[in-house]
Amino acid sequence: AGLKYYVGNNFTIRPAINYYIPTELDDDYAAASLTFSYLTGKPYTAVSTKKAKVTPPGDADNDGIADLADQCPATPSGVLVNANGCAKDSDNDGVADYNDNCKDTGSNLEVDKTGCPISIKKTVQIDLKVNFDTNSSVVKPQYYGEIKQVADFMAKYKDTKVLIEGHTDTSGAAAYNKALSQKRADAVAQVLVSEMKVAASRVGAIGYGEERPLNVERTTLDFQSNRRVIAKISATVETLQTK
Repeated sequence: AGLKYYVGNNFTIRPAINYYIPTELDDDYAAASLTFSYLTGKPYTAVSTKKAKVTPPGDADNDGIADLADQCPATPSGVLVNANGCAKDSDNDGVADYNDNCKDTGSNLEVDKTGCPISIKKTVQIDLKVNFDTNSSVVKPQYYGEIKQVADFMAKYKDTKVLIEGHTDTSGAAAYNKALSQKRADAVAQVLVSEMKVAASRVGAIGYGEERPLNVERTTLDFQSNRRVIAKISATVETLQTK
């Protein structure tokens, strides 16, 4: 049994105790020894039992994603990131969550720099045109469908009001035509209120008589076109801009 000590890379010292088993010629005995050795060839290198220090991969923005895999290497500190190291964008609107003031915006909508939808205003309108027989203020059933479209428009846009304008051709006295045009306007207004259930407070009627002809009266069709009730309703609506 013994121990070997290395002195430098080439020398060793080995103290030992040896016990010898006897034979028929010798008695058993023990001996102590000290051996010096010189090693030639490649110098001995001791094997270290210490674990090599592992240097963690760089993460310049401290977001938990190594720089080599980080597609957004300058993410602000404390911002939640995805697997690519980029700030999370939960609603996929192009604005990171930490800058997004409207968290649930649809991905099909245009947004501003705060992640909120961009609204645009536009004007929508509908026209009404009802013609009458000579010297009549009776609304023909064939025009009820057109009046219903106006009622539907007003039901959709609650803040709208309508002014029904009555007109006549130049047949007859001007004063008579004035009264007749008012009756025509009132008749259409009555259909809207009574038949289409539009609130009376939203419907007005005025007769202009023959003051505002649509066409110069040369033919039967010209006279007919001037015997009319018209209305135009418009509303300003706000919609969201899509991509």
